[in-house]
Amino acid sequence: MEAIRESVEDYETHAMLCRAIDRTTASDRKADAVARAAAVLSLAADKVLKASDAHLLMCHEPNNRTVVDSVRVDVFKALTTRQD
Repeated sequence: MEAIRESVEDYETHAMLCRAIDRTTASDRKADAVARAAAVLSLAADKVLKASDAHLLMCHEPNNRTVVDSVRVDVFKALTTRQD
């Protein structure tokens, strides 16, 4: 259940970043932060899915969450960076 909750939160965080990028792009502001945020968003899923233990889907199997946690931090940083 914990993994399901975290995946829903990750999805919503990615959706928030996508909406923030869309709003900023629509306002014709072409800040470097927007380009960096778009890069984070476009690479996030691939980084997680290409992790060496991404195939370990069973909850009772230990896996390394470092990549997932790192991507999560990158997304949060992109969300909290000012888009001046």
